[in-house]
Amino acid sequence: MRAGEPNTENNSAAQRRSLQEEPVLAAVRGHYSLGIEDVFREARMLAEGHKLKLNIAAALYSLIAIVMALIVGGLGAISNESIGIAIIGEVVYAWITLPIAMGVFAISLDRVAGGEVTNDRLFQFFPQATRLLLTTILMTLIIFVGYILLIIPGVYLSVAYLFALPLLVQRRLGILDALEVSRKAITHRWFTVCGVLLILSAMNVIGAIPLGIGLIWTIPWTMLSIGVMYQKIFAGVAPSHWA
Repeated sequence: MRAGEPNTENNSAAQRRSLQEEPVLAAVRGHYSLGIEDVFREARMLAEGHKLKLNIAAALYSLIAIVMALIVGGLGAISNESIGIAIIGEVVYAWITLPIAMGVFAISLDRVAGGEVTNDRLFQFFPQATRLLLTTILMTLIIFVGYILLIIPGVYLSVAYLFALPLLVQRRLGILDALEVSRKAITHRWFTVCGVLLILSAMNVIGAIPLGIGLIWTIPWTMLSIGVMYQKIFAGVAPSHWA
């Protein structure tokens, strides 16, 4: 490149970074709108015609989680409840299930962004497994300390850290940055987010009562409601932005 010519490659990279940073900064400053009624209305609309695929994704995750839990439990029994084996088992369980859980979230977010539901997303995030694991461990420790400190800080952080893992992967933030961005952004509408989560929990409990038949509807609504909140808070997410 000759002197005086614009560096289009660097300019393009800077523009891409700016596009990624702006929604995050806006969310941290509370520049977004979020209402409980709007979240559920959009989730119900988005679920139409896609419940089967969303339920399949949730069922695959649940099946893998159950199998892993049985394996970890069996190893613990064989080792006479060895603490070391138990810790290793829990770490392996989280290392395998966290990327799949992130895949479930990505599937729901693809649908929220107007895309189709493709279950090959489920196993896309294993390269991020270690970062997801480390973030989860740190997040759990901080929340645990919060519960020790008069419970209320723990409740606050349990909700405020809701989007730390998606931010870690989708926005490619560092571990501490992902935790802080999630906390600061959600704090502006903490009671709204908490209200959505409480209603979703109640819906799933009620849906499970009649032989679990209601879960056919409530599980997709749950997946999409959380995706809708993420999209509204962080100014929209295109499926192609995922790693």
